[in-house]
Amino acid sequence: MDNFKNALVLIGTGIAIGAVLVLILIFVFGARPRGVSVGPVDFDIPTDTPTTQFVETPSPTTSSPPKPTIITPPTLSYAEKLCPIAIKQSDVDALTIGIADPETVKSYIANFGSARIGDAGAFPKDTTIPASVVVATNFDEQDASKWSQYPVIPIARSGSYGLFQTVGEYTAPNSGACRIIVP
Repeated sequence: MDNFKNALVLIGTGIAIGAVLVLILIFVFGARPRGVSVGPVDFDIPTDTPTTQFVETPSPTTSSPPKPTIITPPTLSYAEKLCPIAIKQSDVDALTIGIADPETVKSYIANFGSARIGDAGAFPKDTTIPASVVVATNFDEQDASKWSQYPVIPIARSGSYGLFQTVGEYTAPNSGACRIIVP
C-alpha cells in the first residue's frame, strides 16, 4: 500500500511542477504555444489576443409586440350558399335567346342542369332568390306573362317557364334551381 501512496505523491508532485513551469513560461517569458501535436494529429491553437469590444445595442422599446395576422376564410354570401355552382356572365350573355319553343327551352335547362352536382342550387317554393343568379323555374303554369312581374331578364323562355337572370331579390313562387353569376 505504501508503494501506491508513493506513486500518487510522485504523480501529483510532477503535475504541480509542470503547472508551475507552464505559468512561469507564459507569464514571465511570454511564451505562447501555436500548436500541439498529439501523436499523428496536429492541433492549431488560436493565437489572437482576444479584445473586448463594446457594441452598443439599442435599448428595448416600449411598443407592443406585433400582433399575429389571423387569416379567416372568406364567408360565403347567401347567393353563394343557395347557388353554389357558378356560371360566367359571358356564358349567360351567349345563351340569351329570349322566347323559344318548349323543346329548345328544355334543352337549355338540361344544359344548365348538367353543370350542377346533385341537387346543388335546388330551391323550394317560397325561397328568397337573390340578384345576380340564373334560375331555371316556372313562374306560373297558367299565366305565360307572370315572369314579367319578377325582377328577372329572360335568357330562354317559353311562357313563364325557362332560364332567367335575376336583377333583384324576390320570393320564388315555385321550386327551381339556380347558379350564381360570376364575372
